[in-house]
Amino acid sequence: MEASRVRIRGGLLAGVCAALVAGVLYPFEIAPPNGVERLATDDGLLFEGAGIAYSRTVLAEGGPLSELTVELWMVELSDPQNWGAREILSLFDGAHAPPFALGARGRRVFFFSRFEQPGPGDWYEQLLLDQRLEPETAHFLAASYGSEEIALYLDGAPVARRPSVATGPLRFSGRVVLGNAPDGRRGWWGAAKGVAIFGRALAGDEIARHGAAVAAGGVSALRGEPDLVALLPLGAERGAAPADGLAAAGGIEIPARFAPLPRSMLRLPFDDVPGRRPSARDAVGNVLLFLPVGFLAHRLRGGRAGLGIGLGVVVLGGLASLGLELTQLFIPDRQASSVDVLCNTLGTAAGVAIAHGLASAGSRGILR
Repeated sequence: MEASRVRIRGGLLAGVCAALVAGVLYPFEIAPPNGVERLATDDGLLFEGAGIAYSRTVLAEGGPLSELTVELWMVELSDPQNWGAREILSLFDGAHAPPFALGARGRRVFFFSRFEQPGPGDWYEQLLLDQRLEPETAHFLAASYGSEEIALYLDGAPVARRPSVATGPLRFSGRVVLGNAPDGRRGWWGAAKGVAIFGRALAGDEIARHGAAVAAGGVSALRGEPDLVALLPLGAERGAAPADGLAAAGGIEIPARFAPLPRSMLRLPFDDVPGRRPSARDAVGNVLLFLPVGFLAHRLRGGRAGLGIGLGVVVLGGLASLGLELTQLFIPDRQASSVDVLCNTLGTAAGVAIAHGLASAGSRGILR
């Protein structure tokens, strides 16, 4: 009779663990081929959601920039999956939130920086265009971030601007990331045809002149412009022609398989984003997700396991959660979170505590 109960509990535990793995890792696209291709008939890179590319060297190696202007020659595809918030270009300096990111949501361009205090709403929308991009059409985007004003330009014309409300000093640096968020969870569908980055907030007439030059001759026409710190024409050759801050070892790296840039799993995902905290729903959900694991694993011992066995179950639950989160680092559009590991471990501990409490009270039933 006891052996039959153990088999039932073991089967339930195996089923719960299998469901967890399937739910967390589905559709099991772990490190798939990188969704980036060279354009067949023009210079540029085509991104198809599960794709990412990044500069081989760091922008502003001599020290962070206090102002920044990013100019991007791009075409957004009409793929329906582009309607979520998708990052087109960002900087990666090892922190959870990039110091700068330019993207689109529903074909409306936005950009943000972690230097500004997020409001109660969507923290992506620090500056958002009212009009939508025309799909399958080349556009010249420019985002200017100065100490006094931030502004967005479309095809050389200003379309959105407001005063800067940065809560701290501006320090732009890191590797340039294209086609996705640095952690690989906001892939974009579109073509990037060239990038130019300047170490100051450009004036509107400069951006208008750059837009006309790029339309006529591509971003290579901007070579030699004052305060240019990075120029990435994204030509047909492997690696872009280097300029200034992305010198000799520069250019773009396109990994063969999907490989987001690494970041520490030990950092809390909100420690560099003031005012941002994980939602209570996610936290409670992650606790409940692993509660059955702790409960059933403890009941395999018939509820008579001591403190050492209970602690062992909690440790195993935490290690299993850590393994699942680390695996998600290599799955497109997924995010690995240390907070999830903490909540899953807490859920395992809660399950062990409930099982021990029921056993101590002399409960009866199939799980006993």
